[in-house]
Amino acid sequence: MFCLWSSPDDLEKIYRDPVAIWRNWATDVSGFGIESGHHVAEENPEALAAANREFLSR
Repeated sequence: MFCLWSSPDDLEKIYRDPVAIWRNWATDVSGFGIESGHHVAEENPEALAAANREFLSR
């Protein structure tokens, strides 16, 4: 499982560690915040694509 989110968004302020939350449903979870606005795919597609390539190459 791989989760990404906008780091300036309030997700981490509300939930602290989004990866830890997903570990309630999956055992192998990784992820991190990407410097972007709320719409990561539109606002920082290069960073999103790089993160996905890294994850899929494992």
